[in-house]
Amino acid sequence: MTELAALARQLVEATARGDAALTPLLHPDARLRLWGWQQSETHRPQARVAGCLAGQWAETGATLEICTVTADAERVVVEYRVQVNAPSGGRCVEHNRVLVATAQDGALHTLDLYCTQPLPSGPHNPPPAPAGLGEPALHRLFEEARFAYDPRAHGLGNRRSDFIDLGLNLSFGDDPHPASGFAGGARWTDAEADARIAAVVERFRAMGHGFQWWVTRYDTPADLPARLERHGLVRAGGYEKMLRRQLADLSDIPFNPELELVLVDGADEAVFQAAMHVITVAFNEPPEHAAQFAAHWRERLQDDDWRSQNVIYLARLNGRPAGTARISLQGTMGYLVAGSTLPEFRGRHVYSSLLRQRLQVAHQRGFNLVALDAGPMSRAVVERYGFEPFGTTHVYAWMPVMDPAVIRALVPNE
Repeated sequence: MTELAALARQLVEATARGDAALTPLLHPDARLRLWGWQQSETHRPQARVAGCLAGQWAETGATLEICTVTADAERVVVEYRVQVNAPSGGRCVEHNRVLVATAQDGALHTLDLYCTQPLPSGPHNPPPAPAGLGEPALHRLFEEARFAYDPRAHGLGNRRSDFIDLGLNLSFGDDPHPASGFAGGARWTDAEADARIAAVVERFRAMGHGFQWWVTRYDTPADLPARLERHGLVRAGGYEKMLRRQLADLSDIPFNPELELVLVDGADEAVFQAAMHVITVAFNEPPEHAAQFAAHWRERLQDDDWRSQNVIYLARLNGRPAGTARISLQGTMGYLVAGSTLPEFRGRHVYSSLLRQRLQVAHQRGFNLVALDAGPMSRAVVERYGFEPFGTTHVYAWMPVMDPAVIRALVPNE
């Protein structure tokens, strides 16, 4: 590591600590240009630059991760991020930043600090949670899990995301179908909620795109569902958060030995197309949205890291596609996704066989807990197999030309 790179690294580490010891790292005539997502600032000389940098993290519990350090003879670039527990509600917040600096007389002289908008976050790469956690700790995990994805890890797909003052997670698709966009994780006061809801609806209206809004027990204000309806959103249905704690003995879950479970990893095009067909039929996807969905999954399966953390199976009975399901294996618990069975194969233990297989994989990889958001039919199944309810996620939706039938199809009432 060059001397310039070492200086910049020490500065970033001291900044994350809020440590005034960063002052000697700065040239007496140091100058700082801070480029924020809302405004920019300039500071000089050394004392003012040091004061600005040392005051960056008023929050407690800041955790620094230096992602990359690149330097040549003239300048250094440090890419880093800091996670903090924000005072309001204790939500973990992530700040992604890039420092570009030059040196003079052995000290950092000109600094450009680029600051992206903070985003709700959760612990990155935490170990699997123990099976014996109490209910408060489990609810904390569920709340954090909504924001614990790593924004640096999987920048895939043609989607845009936005965060409104850390109060809402927005994701934008590109068509009028309500499955195209997403809103969730609202953390607002009673006084501000209606104006914020109106702003979200107007943003999608201006683009001509639809979206769904997921509301959980962790969102505020408490009457958010009623407010969404007053702003024109329609309830599609609900998913129940379900959790199983015991993965060592799965003998209580039926398995059909006549089923063939095939890994969907993108290597076999026929297997991939069969899995996409099952999902399209089971989840009532319109043809135009199904094509986008398939393109999205094809791209994800090309990413080695994503594929290592997500296991997808296609179930075939007598050579015919019968069902498909995925499990996400990252963070504190395994998460079951998109378990589906074609109507003509129901009653043949397709769903339970896929469930048992995924729980077995989770156990083999060291996980103690597995959860899912279960629709009406899935809940009826998994409740028989040791899954406990942990609260309902209500799904609301809006589209440029409102069609209640399309919206209700977002949560298939099987």
